[in-house]
Amino acid sequence: MDNDDDAWLDGLLARAEDVPVSAALERRVLADFDRIATRWTPGRLLRRAMDAVWPGAPLWQPAAALVFSLLIGAGAAALVPLEIAEQDETAPGAFALDAPGSFDIGQET
Repeated sequence: MDNDDDAWLDGLLARAEDVPVSAALERRVLADFDRIATRWTPGRLLRRAMDAVWPGAPLWQPAAALVFSLLIGAGAAALVPLEIAEQDETAPGAFALDAPGSFDIGQET
């Protein structure tokens, strides 16, 4: 805009009348601000999830606990020998969950 345009707009705004705002409109506008402030956001959703797991903790504590548990799980998975699954289920090093069920339908206990 040129300076002439700025001066014309300033003059136009100076001559404009003030419009009174009703109390109902003011309350509605302020209520909308409160509604928007309580609207969920990804950050608020993350904070609620963290508070459900670890109430009142700063962000780094649950994140560090998650990373630490993932590292433990990945380390355990990397260190488990793969040969155990190929062994006989009666071998002393076999995992109980890797062995097939050893029961017979007609077997009496």
